[in-house]
Amino acid sequence: MLERDEKKKLEIYYAPFEYINERAKVVIVGITPGLHQMKKSYSTVINARGHLHSDEEILHEVKKNSSFEGTMRKNLVQMLDELGLHTYLNISSTQDLFNEASHLVHTTSVLTYPVFYNGKNYSGTTPNILKTELLKKI
Repeated sequence: MLERDEKKKLEIYYAPFEYINERAKVVIVGITPGLHQMKKSYSTVINARGHLHSDEEILHEVKKNSSFEGTMRKNLVQMLDELGLHTYLNISSTQDLFNEASHLVHTTSVLTYPVFYNGKNYSGTTPNILKTELLKKI
């Protein structure tokens, strides 16, 4: 755990989401990684250690495997495909952004690390990000 505010019922944990894709054509921004994404990032690091050589490669693999992972990714891909983003990027589906076309996207969050409110994924509403000192500093 990185930080805790018992009064506000907030907890912030570390997850290895530091990779920055400086060549990206698209940036997708979420509120904060959730528990599922955090667990997936840890398992990706563990699994990548034997076959990827640099920290940069491992962190890139974390982004591909963990960003918006789960139902959120399925819904995101459906919305972006409906908007036609995949045709603009000349790929078959925006699902490819999380695989072979990962060089085209940078994923990030307003709050870099996983945040939990009252033991559950933080939704971005309660407490207010802009009025909570702990959240303003991450």
